[in-house]
Amino acid sequence: MQRPPLDILFLSDADVTALAIPPGDVTAAVHAAFAASNDDQALTGHQLEIAVDAGLDFKAKGAVLKPRGLAAVKWFGFAGDNAERALPNFIPVIVLNALPTGKPVAIMDGHWISGVRTAAISAVAARVLARPDTASVGFVAGGLQAQSHLAALRAQFPIERISVYSRRGESAQRLAAHAHGCGIEAVVCNDPRDAVRGHPIVITSVPRMTDHAHFLDVAWIDPGAFVSMVDAGRSWRKASLAAFDLLLTDYRDPTTRRSTEKLNFDGTFDIDLCSLVGASGTPALAAGARRGLIFGGSGLADAAVAALVYERAQAAGAGKRLAL
Repeated sequence: MQRPPLDILFLSDADVTALAIPPGDVTAAVHAAFAASNDDQALTGHQLEIAVDAGLDFKAKGAVLKPRGLAAVKWFGFAGDNAERALPNFIPVIVLNALPTGKPVAIMDGHWISGVRTAAISAVAARVLARPDTASVGFVAGGLQAQSHLAALRAQFPIERISVYSRRGESAQRLAAHAHGCGIEAVVCNDPRDAVRGHPIVITSVPRMTDHAHFLDVAWIDPGAFVSMVDAGRSWRKASLAAFDLLLTDYRDPTTRRSTEKLNFDGTFDIDLCSLVGASGTPALAAGARRGLIFGGSGLADAAVAALVYERAQAAGAGKRLAL
């Protein structure tokens, strides 16, 4: 049986970034997706992972967003040696399908989405767990994720000052220069302790393919601080994570209370982001309680931002229609 002709919207990296979607809109979309999961209006699960060898693996993660009438999956390979090939080690592609037909409606580059959706996960948690008057942030690593996080946090906190440590000093200098350009005081630190002390919010985003790991200690964090471990916790000493008074992840298995992704943490989580933004909210915490978020990035966030991009692209007439 011959199927009817179909077409699909193609959005390149340039198409996606040209939409100039504000960080606050991205955070709102991610918040809505996690909140919708509490009454089964947003659905996700375990990611697909296929390891080829020590330097190459493939993953797929996604979600269904019933209120948006869309489902999305992000597919990507991670190749640790790609720098030698003059390529990024991470090149994601996202496919969207319509509900209830399952018809593919869009395929888009996932680079920008992967950066901002990760920052939005942190921002959603920070809205609940960090002090609303937070004026400073400490960064460990100064790459794309640090810049995305600074933008997302500036959209909801009065950020005036940052500290940044990176083993590769040039990335710390770039983040500091970017912050200065935004009118923010920035200090580059030679000692990671100096980057995380004295801040109500700390962001760590040490790259996956690094031998610089497990060098941070929760004891260095100020009482009452919120820490987002974007790097799956790899920059932290595992034993020190027990010092957090509240430890959460973005999405946990409802039966085991453990993450559905591989993290530098073996225990169960007190709560996940779905419950945090839902009716149950966060458990009562003392003012000096240390709060930590450790995550690998739920497909709920990818789907939420991809749906937002698709809707804005349709409204703007962006991208190209391709026969399928």
